[in-house]
Amino acid sequence: WSSAAGLVGIILAYFLEVHGPLAEWEPAWLADIGLGFILWGILAAGARYGLPWKGLM
Repeated sequence: WSSAAGLVGIILAYFLEVHGPLAEWEPAWLADIGLGFILWGILAAGARYGLPWKGLM
C-alpha cells in the first residue's frame, strides 16, 4: 500500500504544483527545479510504509 500512497501522492502533488498553490508554499529552491511533486510522493510513500495504520486497507 505504500506504493499506492506514493503514486497518489505524486499525482496529487503534481497537479497541485502545476495548477495549484503548492509551488507558492514550497521553498524557493524546490519550486525552481519543479520536481517537488516527486519529493512529496516519496514522503507519502514513506508515511504510509512507516505509520502503523491498522484497519485501513
